[in-house]
Amino acid sequence: MAGAMKAAFLVFLVGLVSTKTCLGQDCENVPIDLQACALIFYLNNLGSNGPSPACCESLSQIQALEATLGTNMTCLCTQAEVGFIINGGINLQLSKVLLNECGVNIAFSITGNDPCDV
Repeated sequence: MAGAMKAAFLVFLVGLVSTKTCLGQDCENVPIDLQACALIFYLNNLGSNGPSPACCESLSQIQALEATLGTNMTCLCTQAEVGFIINGGINLQLSKVLLNECGVNIAFSITGNDPCDV
């Protein structure tokens, strides 16, 4: 019985952690995946080779989503994704450099803590 309760609790925690919501907005069905940029976020720098093509492609998808979903919703879900990858987010300068290196132009930063009041 105790084993079953532990398993149920674990399933609950996994579901809780994997659900991406931000300020009441459901981002579960918004296709933002920045895992390809995770190493940059963790190291807090671009490294010697700059962002990978996969990371830049992920950022380009955010730019496309902004055009279809609107800036606010895209911003909220992007911040939730960055926060999901790295607690505390990334610094603003790294965000700007990363977007510039990938040739991505969006109306918000990808710090993980942008207020999304754009």
